[in-house]
Amino acid sequence: KPRNDRITELHVNPRTAWLYGLWLADGSLYRDGVKWSFGAHEDESLAEKVVGVVGEEFGRHSTKFVRPDKNICEVTCSSTDLAALFNHWFGRGCENKRVPAHALYWTVECQAALVQGYFDGDGHTHDGVTSAASISEALTYGIFALCIQRGKVCSSSSIPEQTARDGVGRKKT
Repeated sequence: KPRNDRITELHVNPRTAWLYGLWLADGSLYRDGVKWSFGAHEDESLAEKVVGVVGEEFGRHSTKFVRPDKNICEVTCSSTDLAALFNHWFGRGCENKRVPAHALYWTVECQAALVQGYFDGDGHTHDGVTSAASISEALTYGIFALCIQRGKVCSSSSIPEQTARDGVGRKKT
């Protein structure tokens, strides 16, 4: 018998929707779990909130690692069930992430929470305008659709693949 009850579906409420949005921005999967990666300065804010939501909403322990030498903070949750469900709902790898189509039928509060989580992770605000970048077209269109559905003024643009001055290749964003 497993130590923990199985997680067979991802439930949706404003807290979990925020967590899913943040994972779309800063998350990844590893063999037996899910992970969120932040700047070290976010260990008391975003990382702590992730630990709380994962514990309270899914009954799973997660661990926060702060690595000041690399200026990063990671939250990991070892759960094969969550890894499989996140992969199914949201995709795997930066280029393949997506907002699930059924998110268009979530409550307005849950849609807003997912978008907020995404912008908390990948967004930045300048002169009152919030923007974010992604190499996943499906994710970009999903966030765009949720913003439109919520009546938010929004736009989308594309930057072609290019080689920067430092010689590093950048994918289409």
